[in-house]
Amino acid sequence: MADGNAVLASKSSAYVTGHLAPLNPPGMKFLISEFLPTSDGLSDGSSVTDRTLYGAVYAAAYVMRMSTVPSMLYVGMHALSGTTGIYAANTHYLDAKNAYDKRTTIDTSKLNFGFYATAQPLGLAVLNGALRNATNVDATTVTGGATVPASGLGQIPALFAEAYATAVGQQSLVITNKSATAHQVTVRVNGIPAAGTMPVQLIAGSDPSASNTASNPNAVTVQTSTSGNPVTVPAYSAMRVDLNPPAVVTAVHSASYAPGPVAPQEIVALFGPGIASQTAAAQSLPLPTSLGGTSVQITDSAGNAQLAPLFEVSSGQANILIPDGLAPGAAKITVLHATSAVLTGSVTIASSAPGLFTMNADGAGVAAAYAFRITASNQTLGETVFTCDAAAARSCLPLPLSLGASSDTLWVALYGTGIRGARSVQCVVAGQSVPPAYAPVAAFAGLDQVNIPIPKALAGTGTIRLYVIADGAASNVVSLRIQ
Repeated sequence: MADGNAVLASKSSAYVTGHLAPLNPPGMKFLISEFLPTSDGLSDGSSVTDRTLYGAVYAAAYVMRMSTVPSMLYVGMHALSGTTGIYAANTHYLDAKNAYDKRTTIDTSKLNFGFYATAQPLGLAVLNGALRNATNVDATTVTGGATVPASGLGQIPALFAEAYATAVGQQSLVITNKSATAHQVTVRVNGIPAAGTMPVQLIAGSDPSASNTASNPNAVTVQTSTSGNPVTVPAYSAMRVDLNPPAVVTAVHSASYAPGPVAPQEIVALFGPGIASQTAAAQSLPLPTSLGGTSVQITDSAGNAQLAPLFEVSSGQANILIPDGLAPGAAKITVLHATSAVLTGSVTIASSAPGLFTMNADGAGVAAAYAFRITASNQTLGETVFTCDAAAARSCLPLPLSLGASSDTLWVALYGTGIRGARSVQCVVAGQSVPPAYAPVAAFAGLDQVNIPIPKALAGTGTIRLYVIADGAASNVVSLRIQ
């Protein structure tokens, strides 16, 4: 651990600003695709940082230090989906190899891999709660506390902290403790002690070598609690304290339910507390910009504000249409009750942000689609794409679609949103690129239709996966079943 402590103190942000930056032209940007504490040059290749609680504290502290460097664009942990990140209790390597050797296929979606997170990425998860929405890194000073040994450097402070702020004013403090000593920490903002009960998220433990395993995948877990001021920072811990959590609204794609960029004329779902005081829905087109006294304002990167057309609003959700004419880049969402702002959030505006609707309404599984075959005599024969159990949630499954005679063409009409503004659109069907035809659906605001012919070569393949790529951005993956 002394080696790791020395790396944090001398080979993280200080190394970039004191060594790399002077070697490059002014304004040069940097990224670290993988940081690997095991091969830091100070050890023999094995380290207590591997997959352990200390590794989690190290990973959080390393990224925190790098976040203070304005020229640092990105920092990534080595093997996040492998040796130091997400493990599988059973990789099913032999199952896949045997299928390959027999020239057959294997449905990996039905295999139980037993995935679990090692301790190390959990430190990043705690930090990411602040870092993912941060627009500012605030100057942070730690005074007092224990020290820990650092190879070649003597002793360094056990505690390291950074404060972050979002565009809507939420402030979070992240503290790492590299020692076996718990600390009582008084948090001050601009010299004034923070007040009130503050949400806390942390990982901690008395054994820095603690590690999650297949038999004990929860030896190290992310914990949540609340705290007054001062805050207790446990031994060997990474802790995030949200100082003034405001009411925040979160925007997700209405088809995929994934966060990320949104596009003009896309249907978007907003989630947050107290969005509306009553449930109300639009009754006709054009959509209204106010329902039950609630409206949603989008302010784009150029400072232009527009009210979003509304499909429906309720206490915890609003479904909106992103207005046309917004400038690309960062945008602010404001939920208004009359003229009073009650929630704020942020989103990125892009030219396209494709998503495909699914029958289970969760962004996965069988596509919300219509299928039909065109025969050689130009007959149109409809086919049933899915079956659902009305009594059970998320019960929809794909039904087999027939490709018909050799002269027939099976078409599938996929329904999505966030596609119409794209300059280029392609569809990937079972790994094959298929040119689609697409257009907005005039009868429903924001709804896009993508028609694709199913290649004959897919006959007999069973369940297939497909997705849309619009201007280089990929949609969620949906499924169909081919007879």
